[in-house]
Amino acid sequence: MLVIPAIDIKESKVVRLEKGEFDKVSLYSDNPLEVALFWEREGAEILHIVDLEGALLGIPRNLDLIKEIVKNLKIPVQVGGGIRRKEDIVQLLEAGVKRIVMGTRACEDIDWLKTVIEDCPAKIIVSLDIKDGFLATEGWTKKTVIKPEDFVRDLTNLGMDTFILTDIKRDGTLKGIRIDYISEFLSRTNIKVIVAGGVGSLEDLQALRAISDKGVIGVIIGKALYEKKFTFKEARKIAE
Repeated sequence: MLVIPAIDIKESKVVRLEKGEFDKVSLYSDNPLEVALFWEREGAEILHIVDLEGALLGIPRNLDLIKEIVKNLKIPVQVGGGIRRKEDIVQLLEAGVKRIVMGTRACEDIDWLKTVIEDCPAKIIVSLDIKDGFLATEGWTKKTVIKPEDFVRDLTNLGMDTFILTDIKRDGTLKGIRIDYISEFLSRTNIKVIVAGGVGSLEDLQALRAISDKGVIGVIIGKALYEKKFTFKEARKIAE
């Protein structure tokens, strides 16, 4: 099980939101590149970067900064946030981004997503951003009527089998993961997931590792690491 540090960028700074709410912001660094290099030195195998302003506005706002980070790292980077145009995907991939995280546009236009997957095989991962049992889009500000199970069924028909599973109401709260929900969701969908949202203790990681045989292949951690609830090395030891 991979432990993936998250770097959420807003106004060129490393921040964390609570439940995706832009008026609940915690600032952790003025230098995202320095933070990225720190996680690389700690032993991270991949980084998860989110352009928060891009997610809200629907177009990437921190491309130059993300490119600088990718250029200076030896480890791969996956990027999400406002990536809803083919040209942005191409630009990021050409800059060396390993994987593009799709959310809003994937929900809104599955035919378009299909063409992107065909053109960029193994470069796209879809994030299932769940709030009250339904997918949320546009920087998590809009709740859809799309049930994640139905959406997964459509995407597995396109050959996708790995997703990011985000619990919006737990994200940035440190209140712990909903392990029963995750386990049940995996039993219904038969997919592999990278879990995000709510990790607050090493016990959460132990619980996820216990169901890794059901499809949990990774976990994205942000606030718990920045708030020093545990170290990255402690987390990786449990995950491995």
